[in-house]
Amino acid sequence: MATPLASSSEPVAAVSAAAVPAQVVAAAPGSDPEPIPVSVPHPALANEPTEQYHVSPDDKHLRAVLSRWAHTAGWTFEAEHWVVDADIPIVGSAHFESGFKLAVQDLVASTELADRPLQPCFYSNRVLRIVPYAQLCDRTANLSESS
Repeated sequence: MATPLASSSEPVAAVSAAAVPAQVVAAAPGSDPEPIPVSVPHPALANEPTEQYHVSPDDKHLRAVLSRWAHTAGWTFEAEHWVVDADIPIVGSAHFESGFKLAVQDLVASTELADRPLQPCFYSNRVLRIVPYAQLCDRTANLSESS
């Protein structure tokens, strides 16, 4: 049976999620035998800039939001990249703190239960297309099916 730890009247300090245990590096033979503590940051917790994307009813339509976001992120999204027969109105607000692709995927996922479910298509030349959910992102596959 484990022995319970002694209780203390001192408060316990909260540990930050970014805290990383120190690693002990042994000294080279023939030098100072004292171990030297070295703090190594965790790569997943590095201070990387977080992209923030907002949407609100002021944006009016999904197409306008995606156009603004694409421009901000350095992607191309023009009228011909909206392969849907209608604009989808924005009726609520949301805030996304992720990369461009994840923010677009999360926003477009809100159409899954609507009359016109959509999906985003991301291309290596940094072009974003929005197509009906049932349509493939590969344009050549869609052309060969219609022939």
